[in-house]
Amino acid sequence: MKWTIGRKLGVSFSIIMLVIILMSVLSIRSAITLNSNTKTLNSDVIPEINLLNKINAETDRMYIITQQHLLSKNQSSKEKYTKEYEAIKKQVDESLQSYEVYVVSEQGKANYETFKSNWMNVVELSNEVIRLNNTGQIKQATQKTYEAMTFYETVQENINGLLTLLDKQSENIHKEGMSEFKTTVIILVVGSVLALLLIISIVIFFIRVIKKPVELLSNQVKQLADGNLTIEQVTIKNQDEIGQLGTDFNSMLANLKGLIGGLQTHIQTVAATSEELSASAEETSKATDQITAAMVNVSEGADQQVLGARTSNDAISEMVTGMDHATSSVQSVFDLAVSTKEYTSVGASMMDQAMEQMKTIQNTSDATSKIIQSLGEKSTEISQIVGLITTIADQTNLLALNAAIEAARAGEYGKGFAVVADEVRKLAEDSSIAANQIREVIVSVQKEVMEAVNAMEKSTNNVNEGIVLVKKSEDNFQGISSMIGNVSTQTENISAIIEQLSANTISIKGQLNEVSTLSERSSDQAQTVAAAAEEQNATMDEITKSAYALGQLSSELQEMVQQFRL
Repeated sequence: MKWTIGRKLGVSFSIIMLVIILMSVLSIRSAITLNSNTKTLNSDVIPEINLLNKINAETDRMYIITQQHLLSKNQSSKEKYTKEYEAIKKQVDESLQSYEVYVVSEQGKANYETFKSNWMNVVELSNEVIRLNNTGQIKQATQKTYEAMTFYETVQENINGLLTLLDKQSENIHKEGMSEFKTTVIILVVGSVLALLLIISIVIFFIRVIKKPVELLSNQVKQLADGNLTIEQVTIKNQDEIGQLGTDFNSMLANLKGLIGGLQTHIQTVAATSEELSASAEETSKATDQITAAMVNVSEGADQQVLGARTSNDAISEMVTGMDHATSSVQSVFDLAVSTKEYTSVGASMMDQAMEQMKTIQNTSDATSKIIQSLGEKSTEISQIVGLITTIADQTNLLALNAAIEAARAGEYGKGFAVVADEVRKLAEDSSIAANQIREVIVSVQKEVMEAVNAMEKSTNNVNEGIVLVKKSEDNFQGISSMIGNVSTQTENISAIIEQLSANTISIKGQLNEVSTLSERSSDQAQTVAAAAEEQNATMDEITKSAYALGQLSSELQEMVQQFRL
């Protein structure tokens, strides 16, 4: 086991602490014993002595009162001393009762029983003296007094015996306390001397173990600080931190020799490297200038791309507005078709009434003529709506063409937009074809209306022909209703197509926004790269300066290293 300085100090101080603890334990034990003896004296012996002295005084007083009662000549004095006798006797009884608590030892109990027996005889004879003296029997009372005196003397001897026993107990307690005190003093003095000698021995030991190796290390370190690396390694046999310090010093000396030797070699390498670094920094600075110019060009191209994306975005916004108008117009066409269908239903109903009420054919013909005229007007309105749809389709086709042109300008980013624009163009052509079909149907309807008018004129002359014409008109109205239903269906399809086209256009607008955002980011990043390139150029200048300073530093370091002697 390696005895380190900490372990040595720990063991040494542990021994010292053990001695101090033993001395403290003995001191505490002695103090406890002395305290116990003092407590015994204060709580048992001294109160018992005081109580015995009190009993002695009270018995003496009782005996004196008995003698005074015997010597009294008048009755009033006798009564006075009788009262005093009873009072003092009561006090003695109370004191004896209190004293019984202190009677513990066998010898004490025996002495107390003897005392109490003699005292009872004294009390009995004294009572008899008082009684005889109160009745005038003085001679007999005097005789009893002599007998009581004999027992009283014995009682005094008993009390003195009890007091003597207490004196011996007090003396024993005192001797025990003095013996304990002397023993404790001797142990404390011897322990203090031993502890002092032990401390002195430990101090001398540590001075011898630590001082000499430390002085040797101090001299070696001083020579090392002066740059002398030719010194010999130290030899310390201590198996503690001092010995470890000597080993570490030897390792440091060997490492420092290797370090200084290697440092001299590396200083030359550093000088050559600083020159190469300076040349490389100049070349890097030139390359950085070229990167900066290229990044500026990239930034300008990105700005142009952002401008084109924003222009396309504006065109798409106009297209979305056009789609909204087209949707509104198609909805109007649908509403008119529904209204026309309703009117056609009314016309068919009137034809039915004409069949049932031939007698009022003239009135019905007039009404039918008005309805047919209304149909002609509605047909004209439908023709106008169809013309509006055709115009919207042409505008949509034109917008699709413009979108395709913008997509072509966008290049790679506009391919998806070009596909959507082509779909919009096809939808616009379909809408135009549907509108032409509706126009043809309306022309046909107008022709049928003209024929119905002629038929109504002829129905005035011939009811049968009127019935035929009414039947034919009814059929025509059913055809019109069917065609109007087709118009409604086509209008709904056109509306759905326009909504889809509007959604696609909005999607294209979102994609153009993303293209614009990406272009702006590209421009910002190009500017950032250009700024970084400029910073790098400045850094290369600093590196060139640092390389020059490094060359100077290597020269100064070479001069400093030459101070060490290997």
